[in-house]
Amino acid sequence: MSDEIRPRPAFAEALGDWFVEEMSQPRSGSVLTSSPVLSDAREMIPVGDASEPDFRPPRRWLLLANAALLIGGLVAAVVLVSRPDTAPRSDTTSRLNPAVPAVEPEPETVAVSAEPLPFAGSKLEPGRYSTPLLGVPVTLTVDDEWLISEAGASSIALHSPAGEAEIDVATSRWIFLTRLGGWNTRAQAIDPAFRTTGSIEPNDIDRWLDQNDVVVLDRRDTLVDGRAAIVVDLQVDPMGTGTPLDFPRDPFNLYNDTCGPTTEPCLWYRSIPSESDPGRGPRPDPVMHTGQTRRMWLIPIQGLEPILIEAVVPAGDERWLDDFETTTITSLDLGDDAPPLSAG
Repeated sequence: MSDEIRPRPAFAEALGDWFVEEMSQPRSGSVLTSSPVLSDAREMIPVGDASEPDFRPPRRWLLLANAALLIGGLVAAVVLVSRPDTAPRSDTTSRLNPAVPAVEPEPETVAVSAEPLPFAGSKLEPGRYSTPLLGVPVTLTVDDEWLISEAGASSIALHSPAGEAEIDVATSRWIFLTRLGGWNTRAQAIDPAFRTTGSIEPNDIDRWLDQNDVVVLDRRDTLVDGRAAIVVDLQVDPMGTGTPLDFPRDPFNLYNDTCGPTTEPCLWYRSIPSESDPGRGPRPDPVMHTGQTRRMWLIPIQGLEPILIEAVVPAGDERWLDDFETTTITSLDLGDDAPPLSAG
């Protein structure tokens, strides 16, 4: 053990001085025995009659015990105050230990409200819209400006560019949303006088593809808002038999009046449900033109007429169909199953 004398802390030195002073004070009324053993073991303090001594624990041991407790408490307090905080704080975890990722606050989800789809003839700005016109409530997002060329029971048509006064099949894009009443057979598709619902069941798209003059570019299964759907990319077969040019004009559907020499052959390929057909003219169903690429999403509705969504572009503009699928089809929110709306 080293003989070096280390300086005492200030509080220990003060405590020792107090202890020495306390021990040097005389004990009035006390009689200490001359026996060194007894003086170390006990102190005799008279209470009342000095012949009947009262034995108590010696003050020396009591002072020593109190001093030990005080010193221990002070040392513990010093250790607790001076001990460094070793637990990493949540706001510095990523800086002190890069291996532990910082906890990022959850971003707030801001609901985008949908506006009602405007009437036919209105311009549609980019945004989110809802409509009950298909019977099944539909909410969707568009990211371009469109002209609403039709908005009726079971049939909605959007045309772009929205500022065109004349419809040019070679440059226009189209979106159709329909409750499908039926597909036309080949004979019905090339007959301008055919005015009723097509004979092929609306969910039997493969039969329609087999019977008509179309070229299938792609066919696949997919999901639209969690519902099983069929996607088909197709074009009119340029070698097929098209509609003659002397078909009756439909004043309510300008799109049908565009089958000219540069877009033949043309097909009248589908119709809306009969209860949704207002009897407005001879050909309420649209025309499929040569020189266009069309992507169809057929979405079955349990026990009812399916929903058909079509995106149409001039041949060579097919990349936009992928953009439309990413932006609009993935944004679709379809409501509960319901029958088509009746016209009126």
